[in-house]
Amino acid sequence: MHTAAFRRLAFGSKRLVRLFPALGAGTYLALGTLWIWLSDRVGERVFATVGSLTAYQTWKGVGFVVVSAAVVYLLLYLANRALARDLAARTAARRQLEAANQELDARVQERTRALESANRALQMFTHAVAHDLSSPAGRLQGFAQALGHAVSAGDYDKVTHYAARIDANARLMQQIIDGLLQLSRAERMGLERVPVDCDALVRELLQELQVAPAVRIELAPLGIVQADSAGLRQVWTNLLSNALKYSAHAPAPVVRIAAADLAGERVFSVADNGIGFGPEEGQRLFDLFTRLPSARAFPGSGVGLMIVKRTIERQGGRVWAEGAPGRGATFWFSLPAARPACLDE
Repeated sequence: MHTAAFRRLAFGSKRLVRLFPALGAGTYLALGTLWIWLSDRVGERVFATVGSLTAYQTWKGVGFVVVSAAVVYLLLYLANRALARDLAARTAARRQLEAANQELDARVQERTRALESANRALQMFTHAVAHDLSSPAGRLQGFAQALGHAVSAGDYDKVTHYAARIDANARLMQQIIDGLLQLSRAERMGLERVPVDCDALVRELLQELQVAPAVRIELAPLGIVQADSAGLRQVWTNLLSNALKYSAHAPAPVVRIAAADLAGERVFSVADNGIGFGPEEGQRLFDLFTRLPSARAFPGSGVGLMIVKRTIERQGGRVWAEGAPGRGATFWFSLPAARPACLDE
């Protein structure tokens, strides 16, 4: 009952607030003067003595002040509430706009990085086709001509030699083409970020890789990260297989796997005590078809670390490595600790 009455009063007061500027100060002055004159005339007729009229005038003034103060207070209260609501609405709208602008800016930056990454990939493929494939193709042509001359001359020792060289270069070309296809599949693979339990994933991969009994695996807690599951699986597979491969000839092979939080990133590392590499070689490790001199005694295509690099970069992370000849190597990769939208689709 009281609530309904208050709402009616508030509604009427709001209408009065809106009506106040329209009426103007002159109208209010005229109404106030008319009310004073009428009340004085009524007092003169009702109260016969000067004392009673004086008391009437006193209480009339007090009442006027009280009512005026209450009306002014109510008007100011309602006006302040309306102003507060308006400011709150404006503030909320501004915050929503700022959030939308930040999200848009983040998406633009992500798309820009994705475009730059795609351009780098295109340049990389162009370079591979122009240089990495052209060299064995040229050698293949030369050995084929030499083979023809050897056959014409009946020199079967040279025929065998040139045939073996042709086979080796053909295998190299096939290896390069297979590497390009692997990298192309990694580039075209869609990203679907889900929570990935890295501890369970790495333990599963270590079982699949059939770690030799002589290798000591030191596995620290890795935790859960938001990432593309298939891409992250490929990254871990490549890094773990490399660590196991290049530390296989160490007297006591050790592979250490760890993770840490650093400046808004989840950083993972795979370290081994294998053949390692020099500081000047670290920048070339992630180039396509790059095999360091110390690694040529081991099987490989030179595309695995490039796939690691491209996969992690597509998910907003970084890849880097450190090593020393004969003292092993450590490969790091990072992923955003709290990952937003996909960089690529």
